[in-house]
Amino acid sequence: MSTPAPKVFLSYSHDSETHSERVRSLADRLRSDGIDCTLDQYEPDPPQGWPLWMDQQMENADFVLVVSTETYQRRATGRERPGVGRGLRFESVLIIQDLYDAGMRNEKFIPVLFEDAKREDIVKPLRPFTYYRLGTEEGYEALYRRLTGQPPFWKPDLGEQKALLPRVSSVDSEETNHTTGRVHARLTIRAGGSTGAVLYEANTALVRIGRDPTSDIVVPNPASWEHGRILLTSAVYLYQHLGRSPTLLRRRNGLSIELSRNGKSEEALRQFDKLVIAGSSMTVQFDLPRDSDYATTGDDFL
Repeated sequence: MSTPAPKVFLSYSHDSETHSERVRSLADRLRSDGIDCTLDQYEPDPPQGWPLWMDQQMENADFVLVVSTETYQRRATGRERPGVGRGLRFESVLIIQDLYDAGMRNEKFIPVLFEDAKREDIVKPLRPFTYYRLGTEEGYEALYRRLTGQPPFWKPDLGEQKALLPRVSSVDSEETNHTTGRVHARLTIRAGGSTGAVLYEANTALVRIGRDPTSDIVVPNPASWEHGRILLTSAVYLYQHLGRSPTLLRRRNGLSIELSRNGKSEEALRQFDKLVIAGSSMTVQFDLPRDSDYATTGDDFL
């Protein structure tokens, strides 16, 4: 189903024959481009009379293009000699009244300028709003996009926020952050024991583990596509199990904890913990902040 044509009314001053012709040319072009544009030159003798006709056009239009010139500004503000430009003065009162009634919220009245006009020619109530210069193709296209609701750029869908690690000290891991009084945390994951090759050094607070080739740590069958993840919560790294087959977490003191979807599914990691996934093992080495609320002493993490 085709989109209804926007209804547009052109409000302008009869500055000269040349000016009236270029206003009509603008209306002709808009109509040829699918915009239902109206101006007084198309209606030389409205049976209801000019004041009522102008009021009806303003009321029925989706947009009113205010073709701003020095003459328009002078007549709209009542500085023209008596008896001249009364129709334009009437239109300007309608515009100001509509803005007043809407609390100056403007979705209808659009100032436009030809190449010889200045921003100062726009009547003051419309100066806070976007105006369009029609002396170039770019200016006409910008106006056309506004009238047809086709912005040059679409706003992307909102993604998920990224979890980021605290800044890691560039010197010893014991160096305290003097702003917070805490020691920075770091995560290193190795294949096999503590002397194994480094698989991953965390630079974000989320590490994804699974058979998915885009995972941070890729593990073989029978691991799940998304098997688990390690994330930083406050100053504690937490392993969360997601896969079908369980993960065995072995502590340095010999304690083993099975993590599964149907049982215990997450556990805070301690220094030198080892995760056993699908027959492959990795040592998770974690520099604990010693003044953290989550830090422990003795055999709990040694």
